Amino acid sequence: MIVDILAILGVISVFAPLPVPQQMLQLDLWVMLGAALLPGAFLLRGISITRIVGLAGYAVYVWVLL
Repeated sequence: MIVDILAILGVISVFAPLPVPQQMLQLDLWVMLGAALLPGAFLLRGISITRIVGLAGYAVYVWVLL
């Protein structure tokens, strides 16, 4: 399902550029990148992600977005 949506967006973007709001490039992109890379740091150091760590990470994520 996600692959289908991404494939359709990819085909559409070949013919016409898709507008991206400036706010998304300034804040949201960096928050999403950090949220995607942070679990990798835990994995490389061998730290398990417990419920407390997950809840704290989620709280920080929501705080940054608000």
